[in-house]
Amino acid sequence: MKTKICMTGHTKGIGAAIYNSLENDFDVIGFSRTNGYNILKPGRMRKIVEESKDCDIFINNAYAPDSQNRLLHMFYKEWEFMPKHIINIGATSPDYPQYFGKDGFDEWMPYVSDKARLDYQSTNLSNRWKRGNCKVTNLRPHFVDTKAIDVHNRDSDEILTPLDVAYMVRWIIDQPVSMQIRRLDFCTGV
Repeated sequence: MKTKICMTGHTKGIGAAIYNSLENDFDVIGFSRTNGYNILKPGRMRKIVEESKDCDIFINNAYAPDSQNRLLHMFYKEWEFMPKHIINIGATSPDYPQYFGKDGFDEWMPYVSDKARLDYQSTNLSNRWKRGNCKVTNLRPHFVDTKAIDVHNRDSDEILTPLDVAYMVRWIIDQPVSMQIRRLDFCTGV
């Protein structure tokens, strides 16, 4: 029987790369606005959790203000004492405020704050892990080639592709059940 994976934001960017890289080897269910799971609409997050009860892994990818943090806690509350795995797609942006500059700081502050909180909460929950219980991993890529990257005017040798992130997700999934990866930061060419 194939491992069953559910994920948010599977139709564009990083999420599409992850979904496409996993769909041949796993039973993958995607939740996004395009199939009626807009996480900003009331009740949609609860519906995602309910429809994912038989999944083994949740990839917390879609970003909207406070959404990843809320989904992390909703899934963890349901899965805490089960041998399941939550993989959050975080970011290294909270570690690099200088990249946003004075003009971009206000615009990016909600995103950076949410990703910092996701990192903090992931760390706290992953510290509770005991073999046989739910694992929590926070995957923190550096700059990734998505729509938002243009704002940063980064050199191309510092930019990851969505496929790079997908490879790291797959690597995490392929690790032994007895191993807990709490946080993984990665970059390229720096």
